[in-house]
Formats: sequence, C-alpha cells, structure tokens
Amino acid sequence: MEKRMEGIRIVFWLLGFAFVFAQPVEAQILDRIFNRDKKNNFTPSDPGVPIPVSGNTVGKKGHEIQFEIEAHSKTPGAIVEFLVRDFPIAGRIVSLVSKEGARNKAIVTYWADPNSAATSDAFSFAVRYRGGRYSSAARFDIALDGAKAAGGAAMVQGAKIEVTPDKLDFGKVAVGNETIKEVFVKNKGSKEFNHQLMLYSPWHVIEPEKGQLKLAPGTSQKIKIAFRPALTGPANYLLALNRSKEGLCTLQAQALDPFSFASDDIELIFDPKTRERKAELNIVHHGLKPTVVRILTSERIREGLPPTATLIPGDKNKLEVSLPKYDVAAFEGAIELSLKNGYGKTVNFWSKVVPAELSVEIPETISHEVLNFGKVEAGSTVDRGIILKNLGGEVAQLEFEIPEPFQLVSQPVNQIAPLGVVPFTVGLSPPATQQGAADAVMKIMQGEQVVSIRLLGNVLKGRGGFRLKAGGPAPVPAAPSTAASSATANANPSTSVNRVIPPVGGNSSIPSAAGSGGGGLRLSDAKPTLPEPLRKTDDFEPLWMQKEEAERMAQHKSSLGVPTRPVVNRSIDENLRGAEDLTLVEAKATRLTLGFTSPRDPELYTYEIESRSMAVLEGGGLPENVWMPLQSVEFERINRLVKAEIKNLFPSSMYEFRVITLDNNGKSAPPSEGIVAKTTLPMDWTYIYAGLAVVFLGILGFLIWKVIQQRRGVA
Repeated sequence: MEKRMEGIRIVFWLLGFAFVFAQPVEAQILDRIFNRDKKNNFTPSDPGVPIPVSGNTVGKKGHEIQFEIEAHSKTPGAIVEFLVRDFPIAGRIVSLVSKEGARNKAIVTYWADPNSAATSDAFSFAVRYRGGRYSSAARFDIALDGAKAAGGAAMVQGAKIEVTPDKLDFGKVAVGNETIKEVFVKNKGSKEFNHQLMLYSPWHVIEPEKGQLKLAPGTSQKIKIAFRPALTGPANYLLALNRSKEGLCTLQAQALDPFSFASDDIELIFDPKTRERKAELNIVHHGLKPTVVRILTSERIREGLPPTATLIPGDKNKLEVSLPKYDVAAFEGAIELSLKNGYGKTVNFWSKVVPAELSVEIPETISHEVLNFGKVEAGSTVDRGIILKNLGGEVAQLEFEIPEPFQLVSQPVNQIAPLGVVPFTVGLSPPATQQGAADAVMKIMQGEQVVSIRLLGNVLKGRGGFRLKAGGPAPVPAAPSTAASSATANANPSTSVNRVIPPVGGNSSIPSAAGSGGGGLRLSDAKPTLPEPLRKTDDFEPLWMQKEEAERMAQHKSSLGVPTRPVVNRSIDENLRGAEDLTLVEAKATRLTLGFTSPRDPELYTYEIESRSMAVLEGGGLPENVWMPLQSVEFERINRLVKAEIKNLFPSSMYEFRVITLDNNGKSAPPSEGIVAKTTLPMDWTYIYAGLAVVFLGILGFLIWKVIQQRRGVA
C-alpha cells in the first residue's frame, strides 16, 4: 500500500514539472488556435542600439579611396544597418556597402574633389539593429592632400583660399534700393581654384560675371556683392568658399521701410466752398534716389489720383485726396502705395457724412435771392416756381415762414432726402382793394440754416372782366444722380429725387405730371392765372411764338414738322451730348418700349420722355401742340444702352416721343430726334370665342349629316 502511494506521489511530481516547463509551448499552441486572425498583436521588445565608432583616414584630391566604418554590437553576427547623417563637403561618398563576414562593418568609397580648397573633410553616420532605432551620429574625418592624418603622413598641398574681410556690413538699406560691397579672395595654394558662387535673394553677385570664380595659384580677385532687400528686417548670410576659417565671410545688413506716412489714419475734412471733402497725405521717402510707386485706392476716391507717383528723397512728397462734391455719404477706405517687387504700405481714410444744406434756385432769373412777380392786378393770382435742393448727405428738415399777401400755392414736403430736389409754388394774391408795392421776405429754415428770399410785386387796380387762369411751378431740372438713375426715380416715387412737372394751364383733359408719391407736389384747388408768356393776343397767336428765336423753335418741332411748344422750359447747354439712335424696340396694346444710346459716363445723366399732345386753353382759345413730360416710364440701363418702357397708353393709337437728357447740374442737352410709334390692336377674345363656336357647330352639323346619310343607305 505504501509503495502504491509512493508511486502516485512520484507521478504527481512528474506531471507538475511537465506542466511548469511545458506552459510556454502550450501557451503558444493555444494562442495560435484562439488568435489565428490576430497577427499584429505581437509587439517585439526593443533590441537595443549598437554603438558607432568614430575614425579617420587620408585621401587625395581627384582620387577614390576605400575605408571601413564599424559599430560595436552585442554579437559579431548581429545585423547592423548604417545611415549617413551628414555628407562630406569637399568630396562625395560614391558607395556604402556591408562587409562580407562582418555584419557590424561597412565599406565606404569616397572621392575627393580636385577643385576644392579644403584641407580636410568629414561626414557622420548612425547605426541600428534591423527594425530598431538609430543611434546618435559618429564623426569620421578625412585628411586631404598636404594635411597630416592620424598616422602623420603628409599629402601634396592643393589650393588654399583666404577671404578678406571675414565680416562685411552693408548697413541700413531701404526696400527697393541697393548697396554694393566688395570682398577680396586670394589663392595661397599650389593649384588653381574653381568655384561657382551661389547667393540667394536679397544677396546678388555683380562680379565676377555669372558668379564663376577662377584663381590661379598666388593670385587674388575681388567679388562685388549687392544687397537688394524686398522685405524689412535684419539679413545675414555666410559666404563659404571652403571649410577653413580663412575661407568664410559673414554678410549682414538691415532692411528699412522705403517710405512711411506721417499718419496711418486720416480724416477727409469738408470744405464748404468747394463742397468737397479733402485731405493731404504726407509721405517720407527714406531712399537715396527717386522711386516710382503704384497707387491703389478705393473706387470712391480714385478720381483725381494718378495711377503712379514718383517719390523724391525726403519728406516733401504729398498726395491730395478728395471725395467729389456729389459724394455725400460717410466714407471708409484706404490707399496703398506699392513697389514693383510687391512691397506695399496702406493708409486708411475716413469721413463723416456731409451735413444737410439748402440751395434755392429760381428759374429764369439771374439772382436767386429775389423773386419778382411783376405787375399783378388786384383780386387775381400770379404764381412763380422755386426749386429747393438739399446738397448734403443728411435729411433736411424744412420750416417755412411767408407773409401775406404772398402764400404757398402748393404745400411742399417737410423734409428733403440727401441730394434731393423739391419744387414748390409761391403765389401773390392781393385783395381787390390793395394797390401799390408788395414787398416781403420769405424764410426757409433747416436746423440753424436760414434761407431768405425777398418777394416783390406791383399791385395794379383790377380791371374786371374775363381773365385766363393757368399756372404751376417753374421747370424742374433733374437731381444729381449718385447711385440711382432716373429709371429708379420714375419707378419708385419715394426716392430722393422729387421731380414735378407743371400742368398746362386750364386744360383738365391733360393729366398733371406731378407724381402722386411721397415728396411730390400737390396742386391746390384754386387755378392760378396764366403767366404772361402764355397769354393770348387779339389774333390768337401766342406770345411765345413771337418772342422765341427761330433756332430755338427748330429744336422743339416734332418729327412731322409741327411747331410744338415745350411745357417745361429747360436750361439747354448746346455742348452737352444727348440721347442718340432713338428706335422702337417693342409695341404692345397699352405700352411701347423705346431704346436709345446714352452719352459716355451714363451714370452722370438722367432722362425724361416727352410726348406731343394737344392743349386747349380756357376761354375758347385755339388748341396748341405741346411737349408733355410723361411719368409712367420705367428705364432700364445696360451700359450705354437705355430702354424706356412707356405705360398706360391707348390701344391702336399713334404717338410721337422725344428724349430729354439732363446732367447732374440741371442742364439739359438739346432734345433728341423725335420718333412716331403706334400701339397695337388688342386681341378681342369675344370674336375669337364666337369664331371657335361657329367652327365647332359647323363640324358637329357635318358629322350629324354624315350619320343620317349612312342610315338612309342602310335602310
């Protein structure tokens, strides 16, 4: 029994030892069974780093030499990989191969450059085990020619270069300028020295030509180097002709701004006399010779500035910057001055909005401070027109003071938009009992500004009897155009351009040209008397026909040769170029589209379309031909091509039109040539439907007749 128990204990001990020693193998077997797809989970341990061994050898210029480099490894059989870290300068490594039988060594083939003036060369290398990390680099020195190697052997001496001075300072140089300095190179060796000079911007080789340096033994040569900075700041460069200290020269310089501004943030100041906002840009040129700069600027201040400017050395360079008088909005912009190499500096400009300012214009008068009504019969009314403009960029709030017997016939708006125009009418209505001179002062107030207009009139005793009545405001020139054209003004009555055309006196059949939108003129119910130029003579010939010059009358004749009077008396400038090539683009039943060519710079002009109409005066006078401005017109401008769509016309009617061109000063160009156009006949759907019904009934009757004939044949 005891022997059996002893045998069992021995078996258990053997199984325990077998389990302990077999566990790694079993673990590998189990890992292969359960982790067959996990091939990348194994992470090898760091194999360590071999140690590179420094060394030296002797070489001859123009020849190849072979030598060994080695590394200390754990075992001679360990595979060591070699890597060149820093390559030689005076020659090159031709090949690097492992040595057979010694995996921790490599054979290097080196070739020394015969044109190099260096007396020594060197390179560095690092080593690692396969798949491991590289070691730190070790240096390997190579003695060349006459230098003594570690063994003490002397080589044949070659070229030996000396550069003087060893440091060259170019000083302070402005960007865009250049400074040239000289370096002297001497060959103290026994062989010719050839070297290609390679400098990089902002350093440039002036001499020798193409940078090719050739020095015979015992000779010297100068090298001219130019410093041409393109950016500001310090600049340094190491000119190395060989590895020795005598063959090195340090180049250094300081690049400065080519120019600077007295201020980088400038306000444009408003000048009340010229109504322009101006500023002066003072520029300091730091260079030693004149420099041409290119001027890039914001579009709104481009006017008046040249594309380039020449800066002279010193602080006497000035640039005038201004905004045109028709530009009244707030401004923020910049001007950039740049050189040809791309260097540039920017200065900012800004300005507040131009304050509101009223301007009064009385048509057909020399002075705009006195409004003379002339002789007026007591008990009658005479009207005169006044045009009020806002020359500023802010909204002008208006207040009026006018004494009796003068009165506002039409109540103007209480405010004017920036660059807006508002016409209104002032009337003199003396009572029937009043006689003598009428003298008063009308005041128009806007903030602290007060505009005074003296009103004069000579009241005569009333004669009674029949009197013609007509009137309306005086002609209104177009408002200056900034961003919006007259097309916008006609399409949107709430724009800043308030344009009112007076109606023909006493003819209720002709619609008033005044806009009904905000800012327009509302005519009072009372009909004013007819102004003197429109009164009738005994032979029913209007005085305007007698007084108007023949040349002026020719401008207002229609294209059919009919003498026609303009309703709006305009200030015509014969030197202005008006619309040309007026043509009919499209004709519809109730609208016509005209096209014409505008003058150059079309954004500086506005346009009006006038139609020839017949006007009958009160009192049974003869009808007259007049040019009547139209309001239902929409303009579309494409470069110099302008399209005018005239709406609210009668179908199948003949019309005659002409175009009036107005500049931003209220001047009018001579009217364009007239054109005759006719609207089309509208499509009458009543007759179309009736015709279709007749055709349908005819076809239906024919089919019924065919069916009846077929049935009779069958029977």
